[in-house]
Amino acid sequence: MPHAPVMLACGSAMCVAPMVAVTQRELVNVVTLRKTKAALEREVNHLVEENKRLKVQIDALTKTAGRLEDVTEALEETANISHENLKSLAEEVEKMRKIASRIRNRTMNKVWTFFVTAAMKSDIEQTGELTDNEARNLMKRVADLYGVKLNDDKLMKIIHENRDIGYVMEKMRENDDGIASLGSFSSYHPEDLPLC
Repeated sequence: MPHAPVMLACGSAMCVAPMVAVTQRELVNVVTLRKTKAALEREVNHLVEENKRLKVQIDALTKTAGRLEDVTEALEETANISHENLKSLAEEVEKMRKIASRIRNRTMNKVWTFFVTAAMKSDIEQTGELTDNEARNLMKRVADLYGVKLNDDKLMKIIHENRDIGYVMEKMRENDDGIASLGSFSSYHPEDLPLC
């Protein structure tokens, strides 16, 4: 049986070969698992770093969003204030228009009062009517009215129609013909009207 040790060696090899194959497979699996584990650890580390960066970006975006909300609120407040300011400005403009209208009316009343007084003083003959010389004298007296522009030709036309001082004054007050016009308020003050 010289073949016995070979057979025994063959038999043992047959028994050991599956165990070696299994062990070799387990070693390959362990090596593969180690490589996989290393790759997974690298991926996990990469994802951890990415998460840290994302968290920093989220924090920055949260702060930016907070600032944008603050800016939005500030813009809304500014819009509300602007709207209120425009409303106040409109109210002030309306008040100023009313005041300007009252000043214009008072000034025109002073002008007419001055004009009547000047007309009566210009009626040297005390007839209640104006001659051409008295009319020219009247125009000289009222030439000093601040801010009032007098159309001499139209005034003379009215005086030639009817020389009565009352008629002339009525036509002046109606002012339909544009005999007198009130200029800019910036150039005179009603209290500066000359006394006759």
